[in-house]
Amino acid sequence: MKKYMTSILSLLLFLTGCGGYQPPQAPAETTEETTVSSEPSETADDQKATENTETDTDNMIELPNTGFAVEYTDEIVNAKGMFAEPDDGGEIEYGCGIVVGALNYLLRDQEERDEFDAFMNSIGERDMTEEEDEKYTTYYSPTLPVAQIMGINGGRGFDEIAAELLKDRDGMVRDHIELGNKDGFTYYLALLDVNYPSLQEHVSSAKPEMVEDFVNMQNMFAEHPEWFHLITRQSSFVPPEIGSQVTFETTDLDGNPVSSADVFSQHTVTAVNVWKTWCGNCTAEFPELNEMLANYADQGVGLVTYCADARDADKTAEAREIVSEYAFSQNLAWSESIEQAFPVDGTPFTYFVDSDGKMLTYPIVGKDPERVEEYLKKLLNGETIEYYIDKPQAGSELTYNVHVVDQNGDPVKGAVVSFCSDTSCNVAETNDSGIASYTGPAFHYHVQFISLPDGYSKNKEDAGGIMDDDASTMTVEVTKN
Repeated sequence: MKKYMTSILSLLLFLTGCGGYQPPQAPAETTEETTVSSEPSETADDQKATENTETDTDNMIELPNTGFAVEYTDEIVNAKGMFAEPDDGGEIEYGCGIVVGALNYLLRDQEERDEFDAFMNSIGERDMTEEEDEKYTTYYSPTLPVAQIMGINGGRGFDEIAAELLKDRDGMVRDHIELGNKDGFTYYLALLDVNYPSLQEHVSSAKPEMVEDFVNMQNMFAEHPEWFHLITRQSSFVPPEIGSQVTFETTDLDGNPVSSADVFSQHTVTAVNVWKTWCGNCTAEFPELNEMLANYADQGVGLVTYCADARDADKTAEAREIVSEYAFSQNLAWSESIEQAFPVDGTPFTYFVDSDGKMLTYPIVGKDPERVEEYLKKLLNGETIEYYIDKPQAGSELTYNVHVVDQNGDPVKGAVVSFCSDTSCNVAETNDSGIASYTGPAFHYHVQFISLPDGYSKNKEDAGGIMDDDASTMTVEVTKN
């Protein structure tokens, strides 16, 4: 079953590269304390984000990578539409000094949501037809950022950065309000113009009264900047330095020893794709990566896959079967040294290394074969790429529980379950009560088994289907042999 959640963050963030690049710094140590310290800022009615107070985040929508939280007010709870998965994008280009996040709002009223729930229940766990998939996609299409937050460091203003990022999208932002300062960043609330052509494409299927409601919600946030609380940003993933030496020793999926020198010396540029056997987003990009390699191999390009969970014979055999239909340069298994050489905080990741084993750029995070090809073209032309696109899964969090029981209703301990969004997967293992838990942003997660303890069986690809964004527990039965 396909999943679809619309986010138009990229419409605002026309990523063309930022000036003022600074070399990446090691992340500062963070604590659980979320005190707010913002300087006075000029806004309508001289209001600003809460400052110099300890923030109680128990009743807030938090976007820790971006560095703010929003009070979960009655207005949000009682909204006509539905607040969808937030975008906690954090730093949009590594070292660029711009962070962005958004509260997304689905322009569907309660009647439409009830109809859609009934539609989804009628499908159950089977695959959607083409017509049903189109209906699913159309339903989520009018999901827009009702509160778009941008933090900018280095003393640069909103107008300066918007002119650089938006370029030919003049008029997309109808207004902005300064919220305050935190940790060297000045934060702004940007209001998108719902009449802008590319946004109209998203709202065309929404009821006119819901479009009006969206604008009213925007204005409500603009009138209450005190609802926004600036918090200390979480340390984001820090990749290896550009120019650092990459060394490792491991084996390929056939068990043959391989060293980093063996891999990189054969190619002018080597793309190293880090994946896992249970990661659907990883295997989904393999066909395009394989086709791309065929187009660029004669220019000295190599594409090496590294399966980060190929740690034993069974997983290695599974990985070998998955990649057997593709003509990748090499397919590597896990080792401690290759894990250290290519760190990840999710999969897939794609790194780029030259023939001498030097890191050429920061990695591409998530399924993005088009960007892989873009990077290769630039690197083959001798261009420097000084950023990577960070796609963390964070934001307004819920706890999702999968309760695994046998045919007698007894809990099953030691089952490993994955929770997959559109861009990444996370895993958890069932405890003594048979429960595997994952805390993350509200989303329609696809749940499946990675492994079961000895003596139990179930189709690996079917562990309950889709977990709705307001669900708390899903019970799945397995068979005790």
